[in-house]
Amino acid sequence: MPPRKSSPAAKPDSPTQADLEVRKHLPSIPLLTHLEPPEGWQLDRALCAAYSAHPSVLCALLLAMINRSKYSGKGSRVALVRAMRALRGKVHFMLQEGRLAVSPGLDALPAMLDRFIVPVPYAESGHAGKSWHPKVCIVRYRPADPSLIKQGEPAYQWRLWLGSRNFTKDDSWDLALFLSSAGKGGSIVPGVREVADSLAQQAAESAAWAPLLKELDGVMWDVPRGIEIKSIELHLHPDDSRRLPDLPLSPKSVLAVAPFLDVTSLKRLAESTGDAERSLVSIRPSLEDVARATSKTLETFTNLYQLAPVNEDALDIEDADSAGHDQDPEARGLHAKFLWARYEKTDVLYLGSPNLTARGWERNAEIHAHLEIKRGSPAATALAEGFEAFRQRCHRVELGSLSKSPKPKTSEDVLEDMRKQLATTLALKQKFRADMTVLVATQKPMVLTHGARMKIGRVSDARIPWPQAASEVILPVMGIEKESELLHIEVTLQGKSLHWLQSAPFEGGLPDARDDTLAASYLGLSGLLDLFADELELHGLPEVDREPWGHRPSEKDRQRGKTRMLGFSVESVLAAWRRAGNAGPEVIQRATKVLDLAAAYDGASAADRAAVRQLKSLLKSWSAVQSALGGSRA
Repeated sequence: MPPRKSSPAAKPDSPTQADLEVRKHLPSIPLLTHLEPPEGWQLDRALCAAYSAHPSVLCALLLAMINRSKYSGKGSRVALVRAMRALRGKVHFMLQEGRLAVSPGLDALPAMLDRFIVPVPYAESGHAGKSWHPKVCIVRYRPADPSLIKQGEPAYQWRLWLGSRNFTKDDSWDLALFLSSAGKGGSIVPGVREVADSLAQQAAESAAWAPLLKELDGVMWDVPRGIEIKSIELHLHPDDSRRLPDLPLSPKSVLAVAPFLDVTSLKRLAESTGDAERSLVSIRPSLEDVARATSKTLETFTNLYQLAPVNEDALDIEDADSAGHDQDPEARGLHAKFLWARYEKTDVLYLGSPNLTARGWERNAEIHAHLEIKRGSPAATALAEGFEAFRQRCHRVELGSLSKSPKPKTSEDVLEDMRKQLATTLALKQKFRADMTVLVATQKPMVLTHGARMKIGRVSDARIPWPQAASEVILPVMGIEKESELLHIEVTLQGKSLHWLQSAPFEGGLPDARDDTLAASYLGLSGLLDLFADELELHGLPEVDREPWGHRPSEKDRQRGKTRMLGFSVESVLAAWRRAGNAGPEVIQRATKVLDLAAAYDGASAADRAAVRQLKSLLKSWSAVQSALGGSRA
């Protein structure tokens, strides 16, 4: 668990010699890898939480959950549709409201992410504000074919990931804890059941998770030798007892790492660690914020470091309040948040989502793990070497070099303040009117200050102005496949704009037909036949992974493309049935539903002539398949 550059995407294809040297101690393991089911298993349930997210990363996570994410973090259109159809109702992403990024160029399919996203409307504004900030995934897997489980073997596997990164496109430094359930032996990890229970309640999934919580009571975890996990704690509400943890007395050294700091937390850390050698790693703007307040606080640290500059690919700003602020440092190169204290016989490590701020440890929803590591163990050695390698990648900071000049408030700061206010107070609702236009209404008339203006629209449609002091707008008539419970918000001020996706549930919810129509529109007829072929195989067909999910094929692409079902026969379906074992009925049922979509598809063009002929032939044969398998078409 040394610090690592953590990313949903893969590592570079051609690492330099310097990269290889760093990886000896700082392995880069994509989160996607942690979520992929073990061979012969499939995902059953998942609860995932983060502060912010990018739709493309959420799509990559869904693909990984069915083992169809490529090394680059991307997959095919067919695989993504299969993932969304298979995982709906099983996977939930809990995110701070207003922190889902807009994805330029993506087509309508990511609008189906509204089936997976649980917005958490914490009020972020002001000194008393708080954020939904935990970073955690807890996942259960079940056998693809239960008949293959041997007697005495568990009929489930569990995984837990706990870290500091969001579900966004960055490669900042992170420190994460990853655990798998142990087949035999293993260790008890206090707090996992309580974490799952709290997340299930937040996702309104308590009923579905109730039997799984009982199962978690008996799960033993594969913990590296020499490490004892004392506790895992998820704090959801402010509490007088919540505060930066007290380290055991008299550590030899302390390494404190966080992108965001405040004076109160640093003073508390210094006072509780006595004469220890204290090193602090952060980002320069945060160090300067503390220096502006009082340089004496930073004088209590033996060493100050800042992370080396990285490519600026900023996505979101988490919070920019003047005191105890916690920003989302996508462009800063640092996500890792941990305290590492060294003693004569034992090392102590706290890691997780809280920054070194009162907001992080006292008000936000946060998660952290408390570990003790036996000195001299392989785990202790690996951590010490990893932390030292990480420190060497940072730049030493001289206290006198930190600027104490006041920071002027920019238009970007004002936009951020507006986003925090709007995301919590808009409380958008949608409903269809008699003429099938869509009414979007907010709780109260919306008034923007400073001359700002707001636009609103569907994920894949143009945005329209929201009039000042209005409480509702009307979106034009669109096909059901264009509707979503996520709407694109744009706020503009002085020539600068801020975009995000805001939750906006429909009165009565969106019908299942939306998902089917959207999938058909996204794939086209040839893509639906590819999906049919893919569904016939328990783990899918790699041959159909030809169209990247983020690419909309042109008419020429469609003309060049050929469906993969040319070799279809009754015998091939029966063979797929046999390969699926006890899961055979489920496989045929899923394939039948896709075939029904293809039969109802009415958007075929001249480029689909071959696919139309194939579909007609397939429909004639499918009744024979159903008869041979003892069933009938649903």
